Amino acid sequence: VNPIPEVSFTGLAEEYCIDEIGSPLTGSPAGGTFTGTGMVGNTFEPSIPGVGYSIVIYAFTDTNACTNTQSQYTTVNPIPTVSFTGLAEEYCIDEPTVQLTGSPVSGTFSGSGINGNYFDPSAGEGFFDITYTFTDTNGCTSFETQSVTVFPLPVVGFTGLALEYCINEPTVQLTGSPLGGIFSGSGISGNTFEPSAGDGFFDITYTYTDTNGCINSETQSVTVFPLPLVSFTGLAAEYCIDEPTVQLTGSPVSGTFSG
Repeated sequence: VNPIPEVSFTGLAEEYCIDEIGSPLTGSPAGGTFTGTGMVGNTFEPSIPGVGYSIVIYAFTDTNACTNTQSQYTTVNPIPTVSFTGLAEEYCIDEPTVQLTGSPVSGTFSGSGINGNYFDPSAGEGFFDITYTFTDTNGCTSFETQSVTVFPLPVVGFTGLALEYCINEPTVQLTGSPLGGIFSGSGISGNTFEPSAGDGFFDITYTYTDTNGCINSETQSVTVFPLPLVSFTGLAAEYCIDEPTVQLTGSPVSGTFSG
């Protein structure tokens, strides 16, 4: 009567996440056979049996044709279902920081522009992937990734406006770049500035919105001066041709008489 061989195997963990890479097992004595759902040769693949309990059996037959087996159980855990909200597909670079909400809570956000649970478009323009990663109590990790594009602001300017005008100067035409924007400010009518609208110090702004909905503007300052109050004295309504020359006095002084 021959004894049955002592059989054992190592390498099988008590738990796996379903997305883990296969785990190689080692039987003793060598040369036996592993069986069970999830076994591929000497490797246990958690994705094959799926979530739940699985049994792995190692069987060995010695030279006397005596066979013994060892069984071990393992649990395959699912990966958590992960998502997050709050991120739009597109932003302009000057838009305010937005708060993101991950589910389940206590995960971690990563990617360009991320600071904790916030995404800051001003971190830079371009196309980015924002990822929320969560690890559950079984040590199983999952993530969700969303893409976002941050657009630069359009380069905006305008020409045609001088620094100073007198209130009686003619209307001037302004040219914005890129075309299609809107002028605003005192004295503006369409694409023209009218000094006659009033004296004072004004800001004239050209605002342009591009095809991405991003808005930028340029502001230039202009001063419109009122006309001086002018008068003169010393001239009578009538003269005889032989009367002497008369002196005229202008106010303010340093002006010029003509006629």
